[in-house]
Amino acid sequence: MNEYINLNLENICIEHICCAISDKKHQEGVRLKKEWLKERIKEGHIFRKLKGRGKVFIEYAPLEKSFCPVIGNNFIYIYCLWVAGSFKGKGYGKELLQYAIDDAKKQNKNGLCVISSKKKKPYLSEKKFFEKFGFETVDNIGEFELLYLNFGKEIPYFNETAKQMKIKNKDLTIYYSCECPFIENCINEVKEFAKENKIDFTIVGMDDPLVGGIVDVFEAEGLKVFGPRKNAAILEGSKAFSKDLMKKYNIPTAAYENFTDPQEALAYLETAKMPIVLKADGLALGKGVLICNTLEEAKAGVKEIMEDKKFGTAGNTMVVEEFMTGREVSVLSFVDGKTIKIMSSAQDHKRAKDGDQGLNTGGMGNFSPSPFYTKEVDDFCQKYIYQATVDAMAAEGRPFTGVIFFGLMLTEDGPKVLEYNARFGDPEAQVVLPRMKNDIIDVMEACVDGRLDTIDLQFEDNAAVCVVLASDGYPVSYEKGFKISGFEKFDGKDDYFCFHAGTKFDDNGDIVTNGGRVLGITATGADLKEARKKAYEATEWVDFANKYMRHDIGKAIDEAK
Repeated sequence: MNEYINLNLENICIEHICCAISDKKHQEGVRLKKEWLKERIKEGHIFRKLKGRGKVFIEYAPLEKSFCPVIGNNFIYIYCLWVAGSFKGKGYGKELLQYAIDDAKKQNKNGLCVISSKKKKPYLSEKKFFEKFGFETVDNIGEFELLYLNFGKEIPYFNETAKQMKIKNKDLTIYYSCECPFIENCINEVKEFAKENKIDFTIVGMDDPLVGGIVDVFEAEGLKVFGPRKNAAILEGSKAFSKDLMKKYNIPTAAYENFTDPQEALAYLETAKMPIVLKADGLALGKGVLICNTLEEAKAGVKEIMEDKKFGTAGNTMVVEEFMTGREVSVLSFVDGKTIKIMSSAQDHKRAKDGDQGLNTGGMGNFSPSPFYTKEVDDFCQKYIYQATVDAMAAEGRPFTGVIFFGLMLTEDGPKVLEYNARFGDPEAQVVLPRMKNDIIDVMEACVDGRLDTIDLQFEDNAAVCVVLASDGYPVSYEKGFKISGFEKFDGKDDYFCFHAGTKFDDNGDIVTNGGRVLGITATGADLKEARKKAYEATEWVDFANKYMRHDIGKAIDEAK
């Protein structure tokens, strides 16, 4: 009988783990995973491996505690089952899987589930192997299939957000976590690329790599990089942290409570005033916020965020927040750790359909400046919010360098902070940056060098409006691959912009749709009404088969007094 070892708190420091045991470049990832495993073992996470040095192991956990995009009641989820190289064909895989099945039965689970695919993929276990043990396909996302072995009546299924299979940005995107040693190395690979290609200055635009610590890695190598370090990016990475920061330093925000236990959250909601706001603590692609009008909706929201894990591990902690009413305004800023320079204000349109109906999206349009962001509002924010936030982060030993996005609610009691982002907003940047007079690289370098106070940040006395051209069906389901025409009409026009979001070149060299939000059509004008007219004019220049847009972007312009 082959001899196996289950990792525990006593042996984890000395045992080899995972697929990276023979690859020295992944050892930092291994170290981080071991730290992660120490906490997960307490939750019932199993890492069982062949005794000795070999790539033979199974890794599984209670589905409710997993980071996978699968929902189900009382299942075991198998992360990895790997038998490599010379170890194949000796029965190790059968023994490891049978152990997991027997363990699930001992725990009175409803079954086991695992993600595989119709086509063989090197990072997924083979479907045929699991089918020999009675596993069946219960759900799918394209080629990817959810297999399960059922002991009862419950059935697992893919999370709806996973079925959408979309991200907001089609540029280089790094997904960072400590669950897999290979992921940790992605940041190092980008670092090596910058070194080998002698990249003078790197600008990090996405939240994932910022929260993951890419700036720290670059700085350690002497590479010039724009963005907050890991300990400062937590301003966006954890809503619980940012709310606690605001409370500690008297920065105006909505009343709130943080919860790690869904039952405690439910008990709190029984006496809370409705409507109320539920927020997944971590990064959720701008989707982890639920506005609940009734107690029943709030209870369902707790289940969605904390139990069903609709937003993954972002929902391990949840913020329950007072519902605020008023105008929502976005304000971007440059920060160098001590000095803050405010850019122009903007207003977003999150809902998919006209009249602010439909599902939340990454943004269907934007305009700048906001007519509701008055001098009085600016004076208040300058005194109680902007510099106060920068000073608070410095006082906490987390000096912030980069862009702070302030999401504000203009309430009857004055402006309050809804949320922070540690980066440019999208599509806020599309209407703010075209109005900036300064060379953006000069400003960014001043931030990195700690001399932002020497920059006279200036904006044109004009306006800009962005209308997003999306794929019909966004944000739920939509077709891709449609040829886009009309780009040449933007040539030679300095007051019109076509920002690419979900596009790519096909095999013929044509630009085709490749996402939900396809293009951001932006125009500048003497005032907001002129900019809006021009932006909508330009939306007619571009065409693709399933083109969709809102027709009321900037409706608040007409409501301003």
